[in-house]
Order: sequence, then C-alpha cells, then structure tokens
Amino acid sequence: MMKLMSPYFVALYTPQHCVLYTSLEASKTVLPSSASDKDDHDRFLDYATSPDPSRLASIQDTVFFHNKKQSFDARFKTKRLIIRVPDDWLSVSSHAIDHVIPATLLPMAALSYAAEATFLPPDAILLSQQQEIMAESAANLTVFACSKEWARQLTKPFKDRAKHSLLVPESQWLAMSALPPRKKWRACLSCALVPFQSDKVQRQKARRLWIILLLASLLINTVAATSWLLFHQRSHQAIAAQQAFVSHQDDALSLSRADDFIEPVLSLTQALPRSAQLIEFNAETDHAFLHMRLPRQGLKDLQSKWQKQYPKWQWSIDIQKVDSAGSPSQTEVVHAHITILAGQ
Repeated sequence: MMKLMSPYFVALYTPQHCVLYTSLEASKTVLPSSASDKDDHDRFLDYATSPDPSRLASIQDTVFFHNKKQSFDARFKTKRLIIRVPDDWLSVSSHAIDHVIPATLLPMAALSYAAEATFLPPDAILLSQQQEIMAESAANLTVFACSKEWARQLTKPFKDRAKHSLLVPESQWLAMSALPPRKKWRACLSCALVPFQSDKVQRQKARRLWIILLLASLLINTVAATSWLLFHQRSHQAIAAQQAFVSHQDDALSLSRADDFIEPVLSLTQALPRSAQLIEFNAETDHAFLHMRLPRQGLKDLQSKWQKQYPKWQWSIDIQKVDSAGSPSQTEVVHAHITILAGQ
C-alpha cells in the first residue's frame, strides 16, 4: 500500500479528465467559470451539459495524479477524499425569498426546491443548500442537487479507495478559497451533497446540549471539590488556633497563681486588644518576656499605657517590621519582643 502524506486528496472532474490533487495542490486549482475563461482553456470541453454514462466511464478510465509522481492503481488508499464536481453537472437553482428561513426548516425548504427541479422523489435526492441573507427580511437560497444514482456513478472509481468521501459542487469549493487547506475539509462537511436528514439540526442541537451539560457538570464538580478543600483547610486552621488559644489560657491560669510580679504581667496579656496576637509568653519571679504581633501604633499605645501603670518596671522592646511588600495600603504590622524587669 502506498503511504500518502496529504491529509486529504481532491478529485477534480472536468469534461475531459478526472485529476487527483493533494490538499495543497487543489487549493491552487480552479475550473474555468465563464465562456471567456473556457476559450482560454481549450483543453476543457463544453461545460454546459453533464456527460452521458459512456462519456463519464471514459473520463473515469483516465484518472491520474496531477503531479505524475503517483499512479492511480490498486495501491492507492486514502482516509479522506473530496470530489469536486462542475456545477453544470448538477441541478442548481436559486430562489429569492421574502423572509429568512430558520435553520430548522432550511433542509426541508431545500428539499422541496430540489424535488421540484429534479422531478425526483425526496428519497432519491442528494442535496446541499446555501442561504445568503440579503436584508433583515429577505434571503437568497441556492440549492445544489443530484440523484443518488448520479452520485454513485461519480464516486464509483473511489468507492473502495477512500474511507470518507465528500461530493462538493465546484462553486462551493471556490467560495472557500481563502481558507487554508487544513480547514477546508471541515468546511466541505457543511456544503457536501448528502441525503435529506430531517433530524439533522435537532441532532446537532442535542450534541451541543450534551457538550454544554458535560462542561457544566465538570465546572460544578471542580468548584465543589475546591470549596471542600478550602473548607477542610480552614477547619484545620480554626482547630489549631483554638488549641493555641486554650493552651495560652492554661498557661495564664497557671501563672495567675505566681507571685506579685507575675500576676500583673499576666493581667497585661489578658487585656491585650484584639489587634494584638500573643505569640510567646514566659514569666519568672522577677522578669518576663512577651512576643507579640500587632500594629505599630497599637504597640506605642500599649507601651505608653503600661509604663504609666507600672512606672517602676524596666522595659526593653525590640521591634521587627513584618514584610508587607504586596499590600502597601495595609496598617504597618510589627513583631514586638518585650522584656520586662521587676522594679526594686
């Protein structure tokens, strides 16, 4: 089996040949679209009518690669193939409509016009439609159609060679000329000739709804898991803070039974404002040590108050500023290491 590197291949039908291109080569290739163009391209035959079965069989017998580097034989296999068909080989009708057709009704409207143009029953038609909105209340609907039998004949040479094939009108292909090759396959999915599917829009909506529900479920579960983790973390922090507070209370109760120096020092710690956090406390018979975290202004107020209340005590205060680099607007907070010596 040949190893093909192109993401997809394009079979280009002309009245004379059927040529295979890689996706990149096909983006640079167009069919003549007017009488003057055809005069300049005399290698093409008349486009006005589709070939009869014998002529089509002759065209299909000459399938070849544009670059001549590969041969169209039994070894040729590809996953994706786009078959470009001249518009004149299809039934193409254009309809001016005095209103915009809703997407849910567009396939049914196109089928109605296609059946009228081809004189075929709906289940024997392949079609594609393009609605161009001209104004707020007007549109132009172009319908491409052919019989399933004609489509079968056009795809016959590639039936066992391509896993997925799309039958695309030439004008639809040219309309997406600005797209890079890698995006054209997806664009062709929406304009290829296909059987009428009454529930296509509903299935697309259902698919989108399932995707939205899946994403919403994922988001809800993520938020719930994050909330639970935060709650669990804060619960542990609250328990640890409560245990530390109880421990400080126990220490305070034990020290309250000490001598006359320890008791007043203990009363100072018990009267600390809420803005002050007592980190460490040690007291002996004639000296005590406090380590607190509090606003600088609060420390100044406490220092002034304590010195007035106990003028005979000796105070030594070492201040360390708390790093608040990320929050310049917050009150300055410091660590205060206070040593108290009992007076004589």
